[in-house]
Amino acid sequence: MEDEPTPALQTQCLEGTCLQASQLLEKQANFRSVSDYLCNTMDPPSEETENEAQETLDTIGAIVPSKDKNGPERLTFLGQCLVKLPLDPSIGKMLVMGSVMKCLDPLLTAAAWLGAKQLVFSPPTFSDHRNETVERKKSFSETSDILG
Repeated sequence: MEDEPTPALQTQCLEGTCLQASQLLEKQANFRSVSDYLCNTMDPPSEETENEAQETLDTIGAIVPSKDKNGPERLTFLGQCLVKLPLDPSIGKMLVMGSVMKCLDPLLTAAAWLGAKQLVFSPPTFSDHRNETVERKKSFSETSDILG
């Protein structure tokens, strides 16, 4: 194990964080842009990850990017709705659009499935047990009754 864990800002998707930062920037102008805001965190994320998040939010229509590189991003009406949902913005857009188009029931099932962190939990000791089983199977000869 590492001595110190990697900060969450460097390991997670930043779409939700960028969306919330855009909302904060509209209310208080302490920072010029989301990029400026994230650069001032204790362990800032990579610029590449941040740009991917901004592009995703632009693609789904949650923000209107600034015309100059360091200007503030603005939330669209959809972005204002998505920032209130405790979901990944893409899944949130799917639910908002499903509600608008009156086909929410099947989309709720899809959103629950897509939003699940891990469908099957296997404890760390299980992988050790599986490795032991594989090693035991290798120890049998090819003429063994067990393999036949």
